[in-house]
Amino acid sequence: MHVCIVGAGIVGLATAWALRQAGHRITVLDRAQGPAQGASGGNGAQLSYSYVQPLADPGIWKMLPRLLLQKDSPLAFRLRADPAQWAWGLRFLGACNAHASAEGTRALLALAAESRQAFESLQAVEALACDLHTPGKLVLYPTQQALDAAAQQVALQAGLGGAPQRIVNAAEVARIEPALAGYAQRIAGAVHTPSEAAADCRLLCEQLAARLTARGAELRYGVELQGFEREGDAITGLRTAAGPLPLRADHYVLASGWESAVHARQLGLRILVYPLKGYSITADAAAQLPHAAPRVSVTDTARKVV
Repeated sequence: MHVCIVGAGIVGLATAWALRQAGHRITVLDRAQGPAQGASGGNGAQLSYSYVQPLADPGIWKMLPRLLLQKDSPLAFRLRADPAQWAWGLRFLGACNAHASAEGTRALLALAAESRQAFESLQAVEALACDLHTPGKLVLYPTQQALDAAAQQVALQAGLGGAPQRIVNAAEVARIEPALAGYAQRIAGAVHTPSEAAADCRLLCEQLAARLTARGAELRYGVELQGFEREGDAITGLRTAAGPLPLRADHYVLASGWESAVHARQLGLRILVYPLKGYSITADAAAQLPHAAPRVSVTDTARKVV
């Protein structure tokens, strides 16, 4: 079976690896000039298997005025005449309730467990050098009220069989991660999950791409998908920025991040994904003073920084 995968990020390449292991012929397309050039190369390196709080949370309602109106808010929302934006926003707010958050937690924990098992299976076969380690994770909360709400989430996850986690105060945060000593007075505390892992997603993707190429998969870069050529329900080729691409496969996988929703609409499919824009900064930690860069994986909930 020939499978064409659009997207050479972690989702596309992990899918390609699994299908190639099963003996299928694989073609991977990406508009960039190499793997992991989008979010997969600029993410926070967290493998969040244990602490999985849904973004749609009842606490969002109290936070909305600050998130939308304060000058130093980590969220900049630009209202557009875009039905997809309105539809996504209304569905998101509709999910900001206790029942939806609990159901989302169950689903995310199940997905995280499956993801961990799949990644560990991949590593058992490939042993990819991607700086994989288990530093634990601290999720920082600025106020006691926010920390109390996090404690409820920890209790919920404990009841669902989640990994051990605990609430720690600001002083203990600084003890666990000395790089946060100068910041501890600005937080109430954190959720500490010792079992959380981290890895360099860009390195992982680059090595996956190399293994795939060595095993006969075709990876084509610089191919920007714009649409599909069709005969009835069958896809017969692709329309790209450089012109038609006569590539006919048995199956197509959309793994192009937020653009998957755009591509799917051309096929009459509706994927409820809407893009958010983030920023990634790379600093030379070795040039800094001792303990200037954190060793533990850190999420700052107030500033939406990882």
